Amino acid sequence: MQLRMIFVIFLVFLTGCASQYYDNATVKENWQRELLQKQSWQVKGKLAIIQPEKRQSANLFWATTQEKDVLNLTSFVGTSVLSLEKTQTHATLELDGETHVGKNAQQLVYWLTGMNLPFLDDPNWLKGLPNTQTFLADELNRVGNATLIDSQGKQWQITYSNYQKHGGYWLPYSISLTHDTVKLKLKVYTWQI
Repeated sequence: MQLRMIFVIFLVFLTGCASQYYDNATVKENWQRELLQKQSWQVKGKLAIIQPEKRQSANLFWATTQEKDVLNLTSFVGTSVLSLEKTQTHATLELDGETHVGKNAQQLVYWLTGMNLPFLDDPNWLKGLPNTQTFLADELNRVGNATLIDSQGKQWQITYSNYQKHGGYWLPYSISLTHDTVKLKLKVYTWQI
């Protein structure tokens, strides 16, 4: 009898170790729908651009409101690399003390810096909600991998490798985008939603 009791306790212990526990108490039930509707939010983090011929990195600040998106990239010492403001009608880029205006933010940044930043057209991908039907999600319905077509028609693979709960939402903290030999890595430090 005692051996049977030890065996049962052992099985219960083993079952507990094998089960994954997800604390969803602090995540809103319809978190994706609510998050998609959020028009104002901010992100601070680090962006790395990896190409065969060079590697670049910058501190990133991104703020989105209903009226505009603002992207600031600064060096590790705080020097401005570029400052971009995008509205529905145009994009304004400040670079090396000069102001440049164009209709497409991604093209403007690429023409002036050589940096291909495909995420400028739709900021929802940053919240883990890419505007695509091609994605793989985990058991909590968080996007793990997705395909993004940018305004240039290029196909990018997005990988979300780290989500954390923040303000009732699952938000990505580690994201990479890959197209051919170009890789962008984004490490998010803080979210404000």
